[in-house]
Amino acid sequence: MSKEKDFPSTTAIRKELAAERYKMTFFRVLRSTIFAILITAAITVLFAVIFMPVLQVVGGTMGKTVEDGDIVLTFADAPISHGDILAFYSTNHLLIRRVIAVGGDTVEIDEEGTVKVNGEVLDEPYLYTKDLGQCNIEFPFTVPENQFFVMGDDRERSIDSRNKAVGCFDRETVLGRVLVRVWPLNRFTFFI
Repeated sequence: MSKEKDFPSTTAIRKELAAERYKMTFFRVLRSTIFAILITAAITVLFAVIFMPVLQVVGGTMGKTVEDGDIVLTFADAPISHGDILAFYSTNHLLIRRVIAVGGDTVEIDEEGTVKVNGEVLDEPYLYTKDLGQCNIEFPFTVPENQFFVMGDDRERSIDSRNKAVGCFDRETVLGRVLVRVWPLNRFTFFI
């Protein structure tokens, strides 16, 4: 037997070396790609949790505006004004309601459910039902400074600032302003 058959040829060694270099490069690129994807996903989740929480609506106190099962995107640091839809915490529950009045405003609601803010009747085309609802506060009601008076769009069913159990609330309890309904897709809507 010849000893040449026991050793691989130079060409075979070069091919094997090239294959090993390719494997090392492939796994280094794969590891870097996976790491980049994980970092991007973590940053995206962190951003979504802190600045743009995504919520699924439970309940129907907002009428047709946002319904049970809808998924909405909120913005945590958005400025808040009359007519905005907010997600906020009240008595350990996350609620979604519409801002009717802000600190210093005077609210009046008559027996039929007509709302006046600072003596002006509100134009409320978004209403599902117009009703005095579950109200146990006295009118005229002045909203405390730095607080918000909110109501649901289904006034008959909604428990909101008209009831002392919810009352007015301040900025610290706001999770975010509802910007857009993203689900269901056929009802995709911007609320800005």
